[in-house]
Amino acid sequence: MKQQIIPFFSLPFVKIILAHPITSDGPQKCILRPILLKGQTVYQSEIFQNNQAFHKNMPADEAILYVENLLTTHFKEIYILLKQENWQGTVKNNRLILKKRPFTGERHQNMNHNRSKKYLIEEGTPVPALIELGIMDKNGRIYPTQRDKFIQINQFLNVFDQALNTCNPHKELIIWDLCCGKSYLTFILDYFLSVLRHRTARFIGVDLKPAVIQTCTQIRQKLKRDNLTFICGNVQTVSLPQKADIVVSLHACDTATAAVIKRGIQSGASAILAVPCCHKEVSKNIASSELDFMLGYGLLKERFAALVTDALRARFLENNGYKTDVLEFVNFENSPKNIMIRAFKTNQTIAHDLTKTAARFHIHPTILKND
Repeated sequence: MKQQIIPFFSLPFVKIILAHPITSDGPQKCILRPILLKGQTVYQSEIFQNNQAFHKNMPADEAILYVENLLTTHFKEIYILLKQENWQGTVKNNRLILKKRPFTGERHQNMNHNRSKKYLIEEGTPVPALIELGIMDKNGRIYPTQRDKFIQINQFLNVFDQALNTCNPHKELIIWDLCCGKSYLTFILDYFLSVLRHRTARFIGVDLKPAVIQTCTQIRQKLKRDNLTFICGNVQTVSLPQKADIVVSLHACDTATAAVIKRGIQSGASAILAVPCCHKEVSKNIASSELDFMLGYGLLKERFAALVTDALRARFLENNGYKTDVLEFVNFENSPKNIMIRAFKTNQTIAHDLTKTAARFHIHPTILKND
């Protein structure tokens, strides 16, 4: 492994992330980045364990051995983020298998020892919902293992803030959080609207898992937020009491994102913001004689299937009167599941023959099926 890692230390890398821990009782994540300390380049590790972060500065040769040791003993995956490239490595049978990942734009290397970022919800400001969800402590400090989640929800807020412009500023908003899971979005959007934007809104969260809905309801009751409702049910078929102004969804798995989009369209929502997760349905069946040279590789097939799936979803929205784009709403290092489908209702349709496109790849995805 050492010989594979060494070349990256001669390049201007931005960050190395070690993830996918081997055990649940050891370190959960490690981030290594170059910093300038007293005019010298050293490598600072930030390793997360038991909701604490531990830091260590070291020279390059020690940092290389440090990374190798962690991959041997604690982690299965490594992400290497260069200024103009992404690499991902997986440890299998004590061997490190490195592969190049997609890259969307040049990063800037910040080697300052102390860095601060500006968010809509600032660190150090206690937010009751985030305290209850275990993202920050009672003083507003973000738990180290939850920092990526904190960044994700802040970036989602940036996009959501733009979506507010599509809604009547004088009416009470109705917001659906579909496939809501632990309802990070519902709770933080409720805080954002009521405290920072002084808007009234009612939220409806839907998820299939009874235990998750029970937990969300308990948090709602503790926070005394009667404008939040959580319903256990299938997003495709559940009866919802009010039509939505905005539909949001974070990491709805596989075909669930298609169900979210369809329910949003049926409701006539002004905005639909969906961050997909997993694309197993299309990946199983996608085929093309023209693309055999690529689809013969499992990893490339999986990624191409994801792109096709989300492109069909975006075009489906356009077919139904939404101006749609696809964007990276958060940096890859904060979450590899960082693609958002953003759609605003215009009632101006763009005709795409999606059935023909799907047939070309021998697929029949849920987004094109008649419910």
